[in-house]
Amino acid sequence: ATNTTYYWSVNASDGSDWSNITYHFTTLRCPYIILVSPANQSTEIPLTPTIQIWAQDYCSLGLNIFFYENSTGSWTQRQSNISSLANSSINWTFSQATSYNTTYYYNISVNNGLCNTTYIFYFKTKSSSAPTFSFEVPTNNSYGVDKHTTQLNITIEDPDGDIFNYSWFFSCGVSNFAIDNTNGSKIFDLSGCGGLDYCTQYYWQVNVTDGENETNATYYFTTENMSNQTFINPNPANGSLGQELSFIWNITIENTDGEYFDWWINVTNGDNNSNTSASNGSKNVSISGLAYSTTYTVWVNATNNCSNWTI
Repeated sequence: ATNTTYYWSVNASDGSDWSNITYHFTTLRCPYIILVSPANQSTEIPLTPTIQIWAQDYCSLGLNIFFYENSTGSWTQRQSNISSLANSSINWTFSQATSYNTTYYYNISVNNGLCNTTYIFYFKTKSSSAPTFSFEVPTNNSYGVDKHTTQLNITIEDPDGDIFNYSWFFSCGVSNFAIDNTNGSKIFDLSGCGGLDYCTQYYWQVNVTDGENETNATYYFTTENMSNQTFINPNPANGSLGQELSFIWNITIENTDGEYFDWWINVTNGDNNSNTSASNGSKNVSISGLAYSTTYTVWVNATNNCSNWTI
């Protein structure tokens, strides 16, 4: 057997005296591995790790080192180091260890030309980390977002550096899909929406998968209020006296952005007028059946279903 000490004895006699002597010898000690990294039976090991061993030989002979792995179901040689220096470290990249949460076995054979030693080691790769979202713009549940917004963006990161697929959908019906392997900000174009409306809640959904994990999120934002309506040139003027018992009262309503709006005019005698999706300009109400020497009030209201203005 290797690395074993054997003893043998010789006895001799001349008929009157005895002599004996004992001899011993030790068989060759095979080369061996004193260090392996990652340590045998390790867990949470990154994909395609570098295996490092430290091979030692008491005879200080050149070592032949062979690396095998069996990810395909049978042992396959992946690397050989011939006549390597004894008592030194050797590296091998286990490029076949490409699946997460998987146990991999490898075999290392070390010989010095006289004796061979074989070791089998194994490790388990780490679990895959799910992609993450951050820094969405507009921020989730934000209000007062510019209605002229033309793009959204969000940071997508895969902690493992894997290639990932991502898709997004915006509530106006615009969507897109892309494949990427670069962590960072991703921009989503809204030009296909044809513009956003005032004071409207929108949502957008983002989905990303790296083949192992899937992450999705939904974000909301509400656009800004419509610009203020202005009421000018009431006719007859406010507080006027001596009006006829029947006449047409009018006022100019304007939106500074030229957006459409709904309006109502109501008089205390019950007369009224209104319109929807109106544009800037003069609005009126026909007033009749008034009494002499009586004060009447006219209310004017304009709204864009988000904000309301009244005089």
